[in-house]
Amino acid sequence: LSVAQPVSNRAFGFYCVFTSGNRNKFYLDDVYIGPPIVDTIPPILLSVETDLSAPNQLLLTFSEPLTDLSALSEQNYHIRETGDFAGLCEFEGEGQRSVRLFFSEDFQQRRMYHLEIYGVRDLSGNQIRVVEHEFVFYKLQRNEVLITEVMADPSPPVGLPECEYLEIYNSLPFPICLKNWKLQLNSTMKYLPEILLPATGYGLLTTESSAPLLADYGNVIA
Repeated sequence: LSVAQPVSNRAFGFYCVFTSGNRNKFYLDDVYIGPPIVDTIPPILLSVETDLSAPNQLLLTFSEPLTDLSALSEQNYHIRETGDFAGLCEFEGEGQRSVRLFFSEDFQQRRMYHLEIYGVRDLSGNQIRVVEHEFVFYKLQRNEVLITEVMADPSPPVGLPECEYLEIYNSLPFPICLKNWKLQLNSTMKYLPEILLPATGYGLLTTESSAPLLADYGNVIA
């Protein structure tokens, strides 16, 4: 329940009429008293995902639900390098926050592309600012991501925090998303979070409790 309150009012309340048997059955939730709240923030593009099994598709995820007319308009999605617009757009999942784009041609391996997005609106009519997002379609090869350092016995500490970590290195000239990657430690399997390992850059794999201790030493992946 949202109520606009004139400046002259000093109080607000609810008057409930009930029988004695219903006196404990009134529930009020998410009550706001004040000026009307208007959404003026445009949607934000959160991620662009490629799929090795579908080399002509992209999955876009936004910060909030989008209108059907704007989100499913093929002319709102453009690949700069090829000049192609999306041939088909479909919502994926619930909430109208994720849109799958289908293009007429497959993306080439390891080529840098720029996806341009315009005209997309949220349910309040706020239009996204023109977005240009880089992405690369690739299948990793052996030894392109390396374990370059293993800190298995940090005690006693010598110049570093007293915690275990693995240092990994991305040798490629573009960032790599670690979503769904797995790290096996003896019989224990750990899934890595959705985080980017920067181009020709390093990451430190460690426990969540040790992550704050390593924050000053590089790109920490808890």
